[in-house]
This record gives sequence, C-alpha cells and structure tokens, in this order.
Amino acid sequence: MKKIIIIWIVLTAISTANILDEKVRNLMQESNYQSHKKLTKILFRNKEQFYKNEKLNLPKIINTLKENGLLKLNHSIPKKMELGFKVSKNPIKTIKIVEDIFKSMGYYYIFTKKASLTKDGIFVWTINIQTKNMPDPSELIKRLYNQNIKVVDISRYGKNSMSYELETSYSRITAMQVVPSNKIVNLKKPFKEYFLSISPDSYEINIKSNNQDRWYPYIVYFDINLQVLKVIRKKTKIKKLATTIPTATRYIKIGDNFNLKNIKTGLTVMIK
Repeated sequence: MKKIIIIWIVLTAISTANILDEKVRNLMQESNYQSHKKLTKILFRNKEQFYKNEKLNLPKIINTLKENGLLKLNHSIPKKMELGFKVSKNPIKTIKIVEDIFKSMGYYYIFTKKASLTKDGIFVWTINIQTKNMPDPSELIKRLYNQNIKVVDISRYGKNSMSYELETSYSRITAMQVVPSNKIVNLKKPFKEYFLSISPDSYEINIKSNNQDRWYPYIVYFDINLQVLKVIRKKTKIKKLATTIPTATRYIKIGDNFNLKNIKTGLTVMIK
C-alpha cells in the first residue's frame, strides 16, 4: 500500500512539472525557450509555487517571464496580431466586454476574423489587430478579472497569435452608468452612445432632450446576456419620449439615429 502511495505521489509530481514546463515552453515559444533553457529551469524550479488550487497560476507564470525578459511581445514594426477567445457562456456580452477592454488599452481598431460555434457549444471569436505590441496577457487577465471573467488557459501559436479560454458565467459590464429607479438623471455630453444599467423590475423610461439640441432617438434594449430585445429608431426630431421597457431588460443603449452631435448637451432620463 505504501509503495502505491509513493508511486502515486511521484507520478503526480512528474505530471505537475510537465504541465508547467509545457506551458512555459508554449508561452516563450521554442527558439526563445531553447536559448534560455537554463535560466527558465532556475526560475521555475519550485514548481508548486506556480500552482493555485491545483491549477496553473497563469498570472504568476506570465509575470515571472516578463520580469526576466523571457516573454517576447514586441516588434520593431506593426504586425497583424491574432487573438482568439473561447467562451462557453454569454458570448455577446463577452464580445462587448473584450472590445471595451482593448479600447481602454489603446487598441481601437479590432477586426473580427472569425466567429463560430463548435459542436460542444463553445463560441470561438478570433480577431486581428495591427500593432507593434501583442496585448500584454497579464494586463488582459487583470482587466478581465475586474469584469468577473476568469482566464482558464492561454495558448500561444507563434509570435503573433494567442488564444484565451474564458470562464464567463458571472461576467459583468462595469463600463456603464447605473440609473436608479424614480430619479431624474442628467446624462452629460456623449462621446459615445450612453450605456445604462437598470433594475430588473423597471417598466418605463422617460427621456428628454435639451431645447438647443435636435434628438432623433436611437434606443436598444438588452437582456442580462446582451441579447437584443427591442430597437427604437426615429427619423423625426423629438423633445420628449416615454416608452415601455421590455420585460427582462437589464441594459439600455441610447444614442442618436444620425449623429451624436444632435445631443451635444446631453439628455435627461428617468426610469420607472
């Protein structure tokens, strides 16, 4: 019995070491790994320190590589970078969150290369960005975590391609304005469309534009997963609008049907 336990412990230790080594090797890429093999073995010799709850501690692994100049993310000239995201739940909401995160990191031009659903129901979203620097994985992990999204795994496919597996069951959008019920809220000059979070029992929204503006309403209602419930577009100028909020609405996007300059002094809203 003791021999069996010892064998099991040894095999577990070997497996744990192999998984860590493979991940480090993948993130560094083969030629870089071979050039710094001795240093890598020293840095990751205490393998148990790079695990958390029996799983790889990806932030610690990545930060260790970065701090020692072993994670090559930069180029001398702009290159086409490819990033993939694998999501099992809330794909539309995840796209919104990831796009906002990239913009906050300075990546404004994001092009969808492919969006597909696997036989297992996994949504795979692949994007391209033109940049000198591959988005920093540790920064991306941190910002996703702030939106209640956990990075389960990261894989690298060459210098210019990375894939992220995400757990999004409890994701939330923080880049929005929370509007309480039965209170008048003044929305300031918009630099992009307003994105509001409302109470699940809300049933009516009242919107008023300022006298000096010319508002042509554009309103989109979303559920908790950012599925579109209803869209309102008006081609005529309106000063006041009161409309029913669809059942299950949690988010509302408000803009102008033609140009945000038409509401340059903002809007006033009240949710009932």
